[in-house]
Amino acid sequence: MAASEANEGAASWRAPLNRLEFATIRVHDLDIALEWYTRALDLQVVDKNQDLALLTCGGDHHVDLALRLDTQGTGRGLESYSFGIDGTQSLENLAATLRARGTEVKRVSVDLPAIDDAIRVETPTGVAFQIVASDERPTGVRNTARDQGVAPIDTDHMNLLAPDVKGYADWLGTTFGFATSDAVEGPDGWGAAWTHITAQHHDVAIMATDDPSTRLHHVAFLAEDLNHMGEIADRICSRGVDRCEWGIGKHGGLGANNFLYVKDPSNNRVEINSNMDENPFERPVEIYSADRFEKFISVWNFQPPPPGFELGS
Repeated sequence: MAASEANEGAASWRAPLNRLEFATIRVHDLDIALEWYTRALDLQVVDKNQDLALLTCGGDHHVDLALRLDTQGTGRGLESYSFGIDGTQSLENLAATLRARGTEVKRVSVDLPAIDDAIRVETPTGVAFQIVASDERPTGVRNTARDQGVAPIDTDHMNLLAPDVKGYADWLGTTFGFATSDAVEGPDGWGAAWTHITAQHHDVAIMATDDPSTRLHHVAFLAEDLNHMGEIADRICSRGVDRCEWGIGKHGGLGANNFLYVKDPSNNRVEINSNMDENPFERPVEIYSADRFEKFISVWNFQPPPPGFELGS
């Protein structure tokens, strides 16, 4: 059975953040990665130079994924993830509030289409949490218009790796007001947690790792529905890889979303998901035992996660 505890993330103050705007991941070869994301996922190129490529799902033509060439490190993994806010004045107000609450905030220069300003906060694992703003539009607002083609309709959420899962979830709650939806009890504390700053079940999930070189489990994109996920799977397996890593399936208590996982040429994992449940902020955290977690991670069949699924980039 699942246990419950008070939700430390259900704070009296919550940062006025919108959804995930985009993620920046590292790749070992920019041209190979760019070809894969455009062929396999049908993403469109917004801009590109020798070190960075900006991609969009196409519906609103805003940046959904940035690929950074990394020739000095592992050539894979997560550089930053960026949430949106309603405008530059809201960003300025948030920066002042965060500083007043004792958080170190850095203003960063951005050269992205329809992004005018950004701030950055360093997370417990050293990955940058960014908040980006525009005077033209609210950022981090979900696109609902599917473009022509097969591409996902938007980014959806992040799943991160950290040595201290509860510490990371608590940091998100203390710093920004994220609430924790569910957690899994491991032998040395929490083995996983799912947190949210919007109404959906999770915007940032965290899984445990002992490898300090890996910080990304997956970046997730949103599909319109199961039929759309099938179209994406067909395209991936005809133009990207011989087989997807896992799915199409359905998670149980983890938001009850449909899932499909695949790895890019740099070994970064991508999820295509749809139909995620919403979760109220005041709901207590559900803490599941490891054996209960194994039963609801995939509820349509008895197929467990594939070998190595706990590893990331």
